Amino acid sequence: MARKGFNIKLKDFYSLGCSDSLNIYEVCKLGIINRLTLICILLALILITVNLSIGNYQGILIDILAILTVLIPVLTLNYFHKYRAAEYVFLWGIHLAVVAGAIHAAFENRPNEIELLLIPSAIAVVILIDGFGQWLLFISNLIAFLILKYFIAGLDNLGYIKLVAIVAVAYTGIYYFVIQFKTQLIRALHKTERLNEELIEKEKALTESNLSKDKLFSIVAHDLRSPLGLIQSLLDPSLINSLDRQKFMDYQATIRSRFKVLQENMNNLLAWAQSQLGNSKRIVSHFDLVTEVDKIIDLFEDMTASKQIKMIRIGKEERMVNLDKNHLNIILRNLVHNAIKFTPENGAIDINIEEHAGATLIQIIDSGKGVNDEMKIKILNSKLMESGIGTQGERGSGVGLSFCQELIKKNKGELRIIDNSSGGAIFEVRFPTI
Repeated sequence: MARKGFNIKLKDFYSLGCSDSLNIYEVCKLGIINRLTLICILLALILITVNLSIGNYQGILIDILAILTVLIPVLTLNYFHKYRAAEYVFLWGIHLAVVAGAIHAAFENRPNEIELLLIPSAIAVVILIDGFGQWLLFISNLIAFLILKYFIAGLDNLGYIKLVAIVAVAYTGIYYFVIQFKTQLIRALHKTERLNEELIEKEKALTESNLSKDKLFSIVAHDLRSPLGLIQSLLDPSLINSLDRQKFMDYQATIRSRFKVLQENMNNLLAWAQSQLGNSKRIVSHFDLVTEVDKIIDLFEDMTASKQIKMIRIGKEERMVNLDKNHLNIILRNLVHNAIKFTPENGAIDINIEEHAGATLIQIIDSGKGVNDEMKIKILNSKLMESGIGTQGERGSGVGLSFCQELIKKNKGELRIIDNSSGGAIFEVRFPTI
């Protein structure tokens, strides 16, 4: 248990300063620097203990300076998300430590190969740094290596020339192969990151789609069963036989009204299902908008008559548009049906058609209870929602207005929902004039 807790703390240390803004490659670099810094701190502490036992106080001073001036600042910079500064401090610190150690050993007249650590530090430069800083550190690393080799080893001219040639080839190989590996690795990491983002987006879309479908089936089961049950009860032979002619006519009007609501809900569900399957293509044609609006008014004549609602069209007698006629009919049917549903008896609905700022404007103005802010957001974001209950107990499928917004966007239009100053709501659809 204690070991598990220690491993967790160690992992937390390795990810010190990590943030969501970093990509995979940057997170890897951060982890490498934190690991190497921890290793360097442990090595420095070991060297302090060893130097203390042999009385090498200069070595102790160098180790303490390395911890205080390089290693702790690196961790502090990472903690405050100053990653680039931490990289430079770390790499320059390694160079200074190695050079200082090599010079100290040379003055002590002891054979020493500590400067060889500059080779792995050159690899670290290529991995951790990009751009001009990479060249600067890499070249300074090479120069430090050659200078230390010459002074510490005491090579003759021929030996030094051979060393320069060998080191030049070695460093060129290091630079070329490591930089190629780094480039390919970064490309692979970025590709993986993009694929992960796409996968997350697809998973999110699939989750939302499943939730929408679950909600849709719930709505269908609840809201379509009710009008079907009502129609079935109204068609009961024993009930019909007990009615006189006038009451029978009234019941017939009620059945027609309920049936139209049911038919409208079924049309919405079928059109919405078709769009979800990708079969709802936009087919643009040139037609008169006013004629289509008048057809919609006639379609809902029974419903407006049963609630004694006065519905009139305002505007010109002709307005030619270039839209998908089927989409427009679905949009108008849903907006008008919604207005009738929430307009009380003896209310009024105006349908205004006009040209405004280079666009065709359709306004459905009702005298109902209006639309609250939460519902506006759901409608404008094409979200399925629980259907509201109309003034005579009417229930919908919860699909209509959301599907409307989807079709309006497909036809490059815009939907606005405005509070009517005299009560009710204004559903305003704006289509660009083509």
